[in-house]
Amino acid sequence: MDSLLSSVRRMFIGDRPLAELGLIETRKNREQGISIRLGTPKLTDEIIIHALAMMRFHYYKSRSSIAFSELLSAGLAHYLCSSPEQLRTELRRISQTSRWNNHFVFKESINIDSISFGDDCNPKKTLLELLQKGEDTWL
Repeated sequence: MDSLLSSVRRMFIGDRPLAELGLIETRKNREQGISIRLGTPKLTDEIIIHALAMMRFHYYKSRSSIAFSELLSAGLAHYLCSSPEQLRTELRRISQTSRWNNHFVFKESINIDSISFGDDCNPKKTLLELLQKGEDTWL
């Protein structure tokens, strides 16, 4: 078990391929040895939009809108390594920019926040945008 765990751990440190993603941070402590914790990857607009498109494609294909709480229940915040409030703030901000108007609209109301999907919110288009214009810290 220790051998398998150390092999996985090595993929996230040093100059290995997954180290640059910032998903896991390791530190050496004198008392406890090595401590591992979840890192803080940079979430760009393109990453969030693509994750939203993937969620729509896999879970809500036939729906034109969805409650924000349903996205949280499906695990979008966990997948993006963010808190629900951070995700809500990012979706609100992204929705207010003109660049993403054809992808989705974040609607706020007193009791329920919701997302209306646009025509461009599909994984093929969002993946292309992510690869062409995104700062690749996630892939």
